[in-house]
Amino acid sequence: MEYGVVVPQGIGMIRKQLPEIVADRDNELTSLMREMFAQLYTYFIEKDEQIRIMDSRIIELCKQSEVCRRLVKVEGINYVIRKKIKGQSRT
Repeated sequence: MEYGVVVPQGIGMIRKQLPEIVADRDNELTSLMREMFAQLYTYFIEKDEQIRIMDSRIIELCKQSEVCRRLVKVEGINYVIRKKIKGQSRT
């Protein structure tokens, strides 16, 4: 079914626009769809927070391991963790 609601790609856009879409009583979503999207949004936020917590734990574990600290210095090995460790070590 088509409801005419369009959201640009990306997690940030969903995070920003989904609550607005659910609250907008002028769009074509049914009450059941609003309820389902509201529940999915809550689930999404909870999982997003859990991922953030796990990322922080992984980074802390990596900081405590000499092997991990050496590995993340290698170009192409988990760029995200390497960048976060370097960024957090400056603060």
